[in-house]
Amino acid sequence: MINNIFKRLLFLFFVLLLIGCTNKVMVFDTSLPDEETVIIYWVGTESSVHPVTYNGISVDWNIGSWGFYPLKLPAGNSVFELDGYTQSGSVDAITGSSFSIRYNWRGLHFSYFFEKGQEYTVHFQGRRMSIHRGKSGSKNTLIYEYLPDWTSPDRWK
Repeated sequence: MINNIFKRLLFLFFVLLLIGCTNKVMVFDTSLPDEETVIIYWVGTESSVHPVTYNGISVDWNIGSWGFYPLKLPAGNSVFELDGYTQSGSVDAITGSSFSIRYNWRGLHFSYFFEKGQEYTVHFQGRRMSIHRGKSGSKNTLIYEYLPDWTSPDRWK
């Protein structure tokens, strides 16, 4: 229970810290008016899970570690192919032993319909990805959660 509360407080601390580390908006199509686009804040973590394709087009948006990376994309259905990894771990309070699990996101695809004129935040934590409405990572703004099939043998390569 205390460990769970600590993780949530730590997550909120990093979200607030990252809000102050927002990078310049990367615009996919400069010819589109603002009403036809969405802003997606891609949260960079130590793992740097990032898109390598967007709707089948190779992209290099230079999404690094630790920061908010705003992307201005056309509204509508978006399909991303991902690369990178996340880690999750724990420490046994009695023995002090620890372990961590590394989740490989390479080659995974996800799609989502992003509404015109809205802002979203995409965040990766452990084995799940979440999409939040606005520039937030709070439980109250969660609108979508993606949990890949981690039992597949190719996820551990």
